[in-house]
Amino acid sequence: MQSPEKFRATIRTKYPDAFALHRDVAAVLEYAVKQPRQLADTVARAADMLMVQAYKAHTSVYFLAVRAHVEDAATITRRLLEIAVQTLYIAGVSDPEVCQQRAGRYLAHLWTLIPDEWRMEMPIENRTAWETFYQAYQHLLPPRRRSWGPDFRSMLQEIGYVSTYELDYRVLSSIAHGTPPSLVQDYAQSVVPLHSDTFVPVVLVFASRYYLAVAGQWNDTFRLINLGELEGLISRVARFFGEEATSGSPLSGGAL
Repeated sequence: MQSPEKFRATIRTKYPDAFALHRDVAAVLEYAVKQPRQLADTVARAADMLMVQAYKAHTSVYFLAVRAHVEDAATITRRLLEIAVQTLYIAGVSDPEVCQQRAGRYLAHLWTLIPDEWRMEMPIENRTAWETFYQAYQHLLPPRRRSWGPDFRSMLQEIGYVSTYELDYRVLSSIAHGTPPSLVQDYAQSVVPLHSDTFVPVVLVFASRYYLAVAGQWNDTFRLINLGELEGLISRVARFFGEEATSGSPLSGGAL
């Protein structure tokens, strides 16, 4: 039985291209995320909040994938897909006023989720800033809601990625729930592998794909990522899907 260190080295060696893509995406985007920046308006604030969530999720996928914990990696990758959809819905439209309203609604909803005792512990200037967002955009929040915005299908129709989402979400849900065909193949063997690595490249590539989608919108606001590097990474993702990156978006394809 391999040591954990040797097992991880074996997995990295088995899927060099997928790990290289994930590593390079992480390196370029992490450098940008660590740079100081001003949150000048609601769109900048909302995009930055979603970008930081995507950064942490993308990193987590690596630590799970290299251990062949593909079910948990797929769950986090699916969350990354949801972050990408929200980011595109908020910041990916051409009308700046619509972007501001959607970002404001997102922030106002977050403020309603904070317990009163937590609010009172915040510095007065921070609490005042959040109260300002809420007062300005609370009228956009529906009285009965499960989230800050419309349902995901409506968001997807707005941004034009319904088929992509359905294909990707189906694949990732199958892996996350432990129901892909590989499970049957594993249990057809005389010795069942404790960690099946069949879907390691899938979660690595999909996670990088969604992270880049978030980063593209975030970079439209902050301009901290070199456009040539960003486009090069998007093109590398497209090649995994057998596509040309003609649309400028890493979400333009279907499932691997």
